[in-house]
Amino acid sequence: MDLTLRYCPARRKIEEDFAALANRLFRLTERLNLSIGQHQAFRTAKLDCEEVHHRLAELKLALKNHRAAHKC
Repeated sequence: MDLTLRYCPARRKIEEDFAALANRLFRLTERLNLSIGQHQAFRTAKLDCEEVHHRLAELKLALKNHRAAHKC
């Protein structure tokens, strides 16, 4: 594979954003578990988790589309 394709800056940015959000989702899941029994805190953490999960799905699609369009 050509090195310019292998280290595509656009793909790298999407992958780094995905990794950062996955890390955030992990931390939010911990917060969610700790807030069990605290109804308002639990609902807030759950909504935050859902938002990050949705964003991860968007990035996954963006990466798939980028790879298809640029072959990298």
